[in-house]
Amino acid sequence: MALYCHWLTKTIYGGAFMPKELLNIKQVQEILGISERTAFRLLKDKKLKGFKVGREWRFEPSDIDDFIERQRREAEGNKDAA
Repeated sequence: MALYCHWLTKTIYGGAFMPKELLNIKQVQEILGISERTAFRLLKDKKLKGFKVGREWRFEPSDIDDFIERQRREAEGNKDAA
């Protein structure tokens, strides 16, 4: 049985809780093929969702998937308009 909350997914198995995996800025850069500067610009422009843990940025994989899908739809929309 899985319980979902805002920032943490907990899997109950024998009373143990397993935190959800998060990505760091370097991993997001590699996945998207962008520079650190571009990643921070996307965060600033609120095009990419992320949050800070201390001084480090963290990203949920589902938010990166959503970003990729939005970019794909936007590119397809631009092709149709041309």
